[in-house]
Order: sequence, then structure tokens, then C-alpha cells
Amino acid sequence: MDLTRTDFPPFWFPEEPLDLLPATPLLLVGWLEGTVPTRGPVEEVVLSTLFAAELRMHYLSDHSCGSHACALCVPPRHRPRVRHGDREVTPTGHGFYLVEHCGKAYVAPRLLLHYMVDHGYCPPDEFLTAVCDGRFVADTRPTVPLSPPPVQLPLWILRGAFTFLFTAVMCGLIWFLRGGRF
Repeated sequence: MDLTRTDFPPFWFPEEPLDLLPATPLLLVGWLEGTVPTRGPVEEVVLSTLFAAELRMHYLSDHSCGSHACALCVPPRHRPRVRHGDREVTPTGHGFYLVEHCGKAYVAPRLLLHYMVDHGYCPPDEFLTAVCDGRFVADTRPTVPLSPPPVQLPLWILRGAFTFLFTAVMCGLIWFLRGGRF
């Protein structure tokens, strides 16, 4: 079985804690490098659930720790197009799924669908059950602010700036009206 217990590096989590119990064991699934440990068919319901998770963006960002290319493809691909039936997604080698089920959390790369559909990878049954019966933990907040936060200046600074600008404009107007002399 290719389930490996792990602890997350601190840079993988968003600033706010995820909705997981502190003692939840974390298990790695599907982090493949060069070989496929187990091959076989995967049930349609598992693939449909993972396609839906990808399309609904139910994955976590690893905050730009770099992009991972599929080492099974020749040449390696960073954004493989995954087709299954009438569905198509293009997962990146960046980010991961976090699936919680029965007191455990499973961590799988976003390239998992590519590994399963294009390379015949079959994850452990325990994980397949978690995908169907568990829940995807996702950070729904944007990882990059869409606009800078508004600047809050103290009122005395705003009043002072307004007074200065008003005085400068009035002095300029008086100077102009007097023909360039005071």
C-alpha cells in the first residue's frame, strides 16, 4: 500500500487554520516519481468525484512552492490535459487535494487524475473509499488578493493634507489672478 504518514511543511497551510482536528493523521497518496506502484481500473464514481473536485476548485494551493511535472510522461508535462468520457480538465502540478474521512486526512497531488486516467494508476482502496464517502477540505479564499487593501489614514493626516492642498491651490490662484506677483 502506498499510504505514507506525514506532517505538512509549515508553508503549505493558509494563514487561517483548516477545518481539521489537530490530531488528524495525514496520509500521502499518489505522489508518483517515475513508476506506477499499482495499476488497475478505477470506479467511475471515483473519477467523477475527482473531476468534480477539480472543476469546483476543491483543492489547496501550496502557495507557489513550484510546479511539479509528471515524471511518467516523456517529455515531462506540467499541465496535462485529462479526458475521460465527455469531461476534460487540465490540472496543474501545483496544489493538492485534502480528503477527510473516518478521522484521517489523505493528501494527493492535483496530477492524481492524470496519473489515474493516462497512466493507469490505482490508488489504495482506503483512499478510493475516502474520495467517495469523505469530504474535500478546500481553502475557498483567494490566495492572491484581487485588489490592495484600502489604506486607513488617521483623520488628522487627512485634514492636514486637505488644508495644505487647499492653501497651495488658493495661493496659486491668487498668484495667477495678480498676473504672477503677490
